[in-house]
Amino acid sequence: MTTSFLNSLCTHISYTAFSRSTAVSRLNQTPSSTRKRVGVRVVNLRSRRDHQKISEYPHLVLILALSLLLIPILGSLSSTPSPAQLIGEQAEMDRLEQQADDLAAQGDSEGAALAIGKAAMMADILTKDSHESSAEEIFKAASFAYRAQELGLRALALFERAGGHPPAPAGVCHYLVQGSKKLRSSKELLLKIPGMKQTEMKDRGEHFLEKNKEWKTLLQILHEDFECSDPFKKK
Repeated sequence: MTTSFLNSLCTHISYTAFSRSTAVSRLNQTPSSTRKRVGVRVVNLRSRRDHQKISEYPHLVLILALSLLLIPILGSLSSTPSPAQLIGEQAEMDRLEQQADDLAAQGDSEGAALAIGKAAMMADILTKDSHESSAEEIFKAASFAYRAQELGLRALALFERAGGHPPAPAGVCHYLVQGSKKLRSSKELLLKIPGMKQTEMKDRGEHFLEKNKEWKTLLQILHEDFECSDPFKKK
């Protein structure tokens, strides 16, 4: 039974191959003008069939066209922050600043550094999302001030991990020097801002100026207590 099945299969394959070769040879013997007409008819039939498929589903074409038009519009709307979103980001920044102050008062310098670092990230986001130049400058100054605090707190945490005895390692003193530079950048930005119309932004500017004074004094005290070799030359 198996032998007969294989013989019939071989016969079918041979017949199929013979049929294909015969068709190819007949097509080659057909005049070129006839082959062209046949090709044109095939192309016309295919295009007619494709057009018929599209015409059967006109709503799909309309949906596709509307989607292509709506995508850039929706993208522009989603990229513009709403006033409620800006207020929420400012509230989160304030919360992180307060959390950092509370943790620093409890002696958790590492936790405070982490919290104020997150506040600096929120200030960077608000800088990009602000619509007014004065608000943008204030949040940029806030980011500098927060980074200065973060560097000071990290210096304190590193000094404590190193044993807490002066003179402090070079890395600790480097943090303090970099923190002092960030404070100067923050103060320069705040002093360059013209008269602000919004009372809230004006209050924020005065708040960060006061913060800068406090942390300038704190960094100087840490610099002296750690017996760092590089003094604060610029006031």
